[in-house]
Amino acid sequence: MRKKEAKFIVCLLLLSLGCALGACSVRPRPARTEDGEALFRLGFSGTPDSLNPYAAGNEESAAVLSLLYDTLFSVDPVTGEYEGSLCREWTVTDGAARGGKLWRLTLQEGVAWHDGQPLTASDVEFSLQSAKDFSNLYSYPELALLDTTGIAVEDDTHLAFLVWGDVPYMEELLSRVPILPRHIWNQTEGMDYNSSGIPSNYPLARETLYAVPADRGTMIGSGLYIWDGMENNVVTLRRNESYWGGSARGAVVELHFGCDDTAELYRSKKLDACWDLSEEGFEALRAQGRGVFTEGTEGELYSLSFFLGDSGTPLASENVRRAIDYCLDRSAVLTCFGGGMPSIGYLTPYSPWYYEDAIEERRDFSPDSAAWLLESAGYRDSDGDGVREAGAGRTLSFDLLCSDAVPAWAEAAETLRAACASAGIKIRVRALPPEELYAAVGKGDYDLLLSAQRCYNDPFYSFGTFYWNGGDNAFSASGLYGRVVSPGWNYTGYQNEGYDALYRDMLVLTGQERRDVIEEMGGFLYDAAISLPIGFSVDRQICSPAWFNARAYRGTGLYFAPEILRQQLLGISAAGRK
Repeated sequence: MRKKEAKFIVCLLLLSLGCALGACSVRPRPARTEDGEALFRLGFSGTPDSLNPYAAGNEESAAVLSLLYDTLFSVDPVTGEYEGSLCREWTVTDGAARGGKLWRLTLQEGVAWHDGQPLTASDVEFSLQSAKDFSNLYSYPELALLDTTGIAVEDDTHLAFLVWGDVPYMEELLSRVPILPRHIWNQTEGMDYNSSGIPSNYPLARETLYAVPADRGTMIGSGLYIWDGMENNVVTLRRNESYWGGSARGAVVELHFGCDDTAELYRSKKLDACWDLSEEGFEALRAQGRGVFTEGTEGELYSLSFFLGDSGTPLASENVRRAIDYCLDRSAVLTCFGGGMPSIGYLTPYSPWYYEDAIEERRDFSPDSAAWLLESAGYRDSDGDGVREAGAGRTLSFDLLCSDAVPAWAEAAETLRAACASAGIKIRVRALPPEELYAAVGKGDYDLLLSAQRCYNDPFYSFGTFYWNGGDNAFSASGLYGRVVSPGWNYTGYQNEGYDALYRDMLVLTGQERRDVIEEMGGFLYDAAISLPIGFSVDRQICSPAWFNARAYRGTGLYFAPEILRQQLLGISAAGRK
């Protein structure tokens, strides 16, 4: 068996904020349903973007799915190391190609789906194939390294596949891919995966997969809990009494979404735990010492990206991008999202490979400096309409896309629009539903994009966003750049052969050689300034000691994340499984 490495989220590797743990020498009895069953109520201020395991894309969705579906690996909430889950044993040996690795998995025996059908290696094969092709959850560009067309299913409990590179975090990646029942999802129109690992009709399959509703007939997993229903923004799950990994501590779990004031709901005992709290609510509850608290460094990195795929865009000028950076009031933007910490480093906060020069040279908010920079570079408002001209009949006028999923996005966009206007840059804000936003990005129909992404420990995730590879890694929901391919993740249009060559080297190098390549790649991106970090939001959480003792989660205490919520409800603590 391969020795597991403690690969975890980057921010947890390098920054650990102190947390106050509420003292509780006697564990109170958990809340009960009317029938006397143990009831665990977890509250969220946000809402799932979808509960369909393919269309889902945010943390709220992932929290539900983590309890319904198993994964091949899971993270130990005490040590942070990855261990086998559905995968009982595994070996990794050299593959035929340079740097390639052959993975061979042995699955747990006797695992059944919630409808009683047996879970087999064919289900795992299908799940890896379809996650690579269709899933939005966590965004899986890294699955491009997994050869899903050549998975070898040996029997019901053994399979093997190739990974193109010695990926140091493959267990972490596979801990996030839900294993889905082939007999449910392969029946979707256009899906019908054949033996070569290719769906019969990709565009049709994508359309029909995303339209599948969340109900008892579709939300069938092998996980710790079974789907009961959703009503009034509350998802109810019931304990899987036949779960192969043991019995859950809570007979019923309620996930409450869209809570206006999670702190008050916790204070009034309408919730047993809160996934996210405002800074004010967190501090007020902590002062009262009423639970187990964590102010974590897990969160989202907010960024502003430039689309450079249009060869004539004024954004190709470094002076224009620098001026927009001056107009980016990071404090005001983060206030829209309830506060946060300043981002350091270029792409991943708290990265071990951040650049001191980049930190020192980050520009402060100053629309006046932006105006001076543009004026000195020859961008002037010659017709008096308040917008500077860029030559060749073009003006400094740009479309800014953001999601309308929560009002904070439009508010953040407005802060940038107003500041840019005072510097002579016109911004048109387009707040779109997530599906329309996805399509617009796929068409390259934008100039600026406000977005947020979870940050992980390895630069492969964030650096892959700018890997062009001749256009084959272009974001292409509907044929951007004349190609119809599975969505890639370079949605900026940034093309640099030198960067691409370094990225390919990074996939097969280890140790100091790999760190040197990563540092050089970071220099490419900092010099190009194709994406501006805004800030890193902090997730603040609380849980009643009636349910959990303090956990060691990278040394910071209790912390909910989709990949460890299942283990916590199984009763894992510093004292072991209860």
